[in-house]
Amino acid sequence: RPVGLHHVFQISNRIHNSFTFLKLNKSWIDRTVWVTRHFDADRTIPSQKAGSFCHIAKWQLPETGMRRHLEVKCTEFICSKMGNFFRYLGRLLFEFWAYLGALTGLVQEVCASIFRYPIRWRLLGEQIVAIGFGSQAVVIVTGAFTGAVFAAQVYMKFNALGLSSSVGTLVSLAMCRELGPVLTAVMLTGRVGAGMAAEIGTMQVTEQVDALRAMAVHPVDYLVTPRLIAMIISVPLLIAESITFGIWAAYVIVVRLYRIEPSFYERQLVAHTEMSDIIFGMTKGLVFGILIVLISCHQGLKVQGGSLGVGRATNNSVVISSLAILIANFFLTIALNYIWPISKG
Repeated sequence: RPVGLHHVFQISNRIHNSFTFLKLNKSWIDRTVWVTRHFDADRTIPSQKAGSFCHIAKWQLPETGMRRHLEVKCTEFICSKMGNFFRYLGRLLFEFWAYLGALTGLVQEVCASIFRYPIRWRLLGEQIVAIGFGSQAVVIVTGAFTGAVFAAQVYMKFNALGLSSSVGTLVSLAMCRELGPVLTAVMLTGRVGAGMAAEIGTMQVTEQVDALRAMAVHPVDYLVTPRLIAMIISVPLLIAESITFGIWAAYVIVVRLYRIEPSFYERQLVAHTEMSDIIFGMTKGLVFGILIVLISCHQGLKVQGGSLGVGRATNNSVVISSLAILIANFFLTIALNYIWPISKG
């Protein structure tokens, strides 16, 4: 049956809207244009712009070879995109397992260095000063303002419910079990982890690591082991400072600013906070510190490509360490709650 020009443009607009959600790439469009050019002119719809894609009114065309061919091309496009997605997913999975294998090898070398070779006490002392003493200001400020903000938010809701005296309990448990360890570890990632990756990466690109090997000094024994031991010693103390200043700042906000009776606040805080809550946070911080050192030192030791590689390693160390801390925090929370459950007193 004859078709008017206005029908042609209506069909073209419908097909254009229906194909938009597919987000066809240029290669598929080129193949489709080639197909449409090899069929009769009465089966195609001319476009207003020369050389552009010729839209096909699929639901108003009879069962022809062109329609079947377009269906095949659409299926091929979807299958190719799905194949690319699964290939990308598989590549990420293999890279993840390869990275875990590299970290496991570094852990073996560090354990061998700790138990077989003497500890370099001078290097250990320098790292304790750099990690522990140098990070105190950052950790104290982070813990204090986190506790103050958390206490203010909790008070605003608990006061409306008539539970304002229980603010101290919630702040104490949150700081001991979650906020103190996690935020301290994240701050150490940015300050200490990035510095480790940059320092070791610079030594790697300037061949100082190769010079250590030439002098019969193992790089892991000289660069990684002192930092790991220093982190194990420093992290529990830094977490204790963060928790202490967080609870103190919460006390100032709730008692001095919102005028809650100090005896109520202190009684609830002492009654519902136990030593197991503090050990809970210390254990988390210990694991987080080990992750920071291993990931940062591994990124520094594998640097290639000069200063660009050093910058990339520094960025990767911060990103990977932060993600590892957040993921490990979930599993540690589930596992440690079976050992040290929250007090019901």
